[in-house]
Amino acid sequence: MHMASEVATATVDECSKQQQVQLTHADRVAQATHAQAKAWSVINRQWYPEYHMASYAGWMGVPGGLCYHKGVYHVFYQHNPYSANWNTMHWGHMTSEDLVHWQHMPVALAPGDPYDRDGCFSGSAVSYNEKLYLFYTGHSWLTEEEKIALYGSNHIGEDSSAFYQHQCLAV
Repeated sequence: MHMASEVATATVDECSKQQQVQLTHADRVAQATHAQAKAWSVINRQWYPEYHMASYAGWMGVPGGLCYHKGVYHVFYQHNPYSANWNTMHWGHMTSEDLVHWQHMPVALAPGDPYDRDGCFSGSAVSYNEKLYLFYTGHSWLTEEEKIALYGSNHIGEDSSAFYQHQCLAV
């Protein structure tokens, strides 16, 4: 029997990171949601919590976007649907009408655009004028060319962990 995280990891291996950048956001969300569905198909439901928020598989971080929108409570959280390890963050999404019973929704945010290619990190959710707004931090590791543009050529190789954070809005 396969572990749910192993099934989810195998799903992402089918599509390299380079290919993910070329996909539309809707396609990346569908791919992540597909990985969750595959994981749910092998999960041992006997031990799955009934009243506690939990992802089907993968890494789940603390909730970052809590709101009430159109009669439903929404919780968004940092999530890696492909591995139980911290890595490229997505935003998982659950809803509830009573704050006790939670329904899994498709992944809300999936990285891959230039401003969030390496992760969709913490933020918040706001309901305003019948629309749901997601504010989040897009994360991108800098390429060597971007490091030169920002820091100059004399800093090459000094810090291989340079990244850039973008403040993002999804409606």
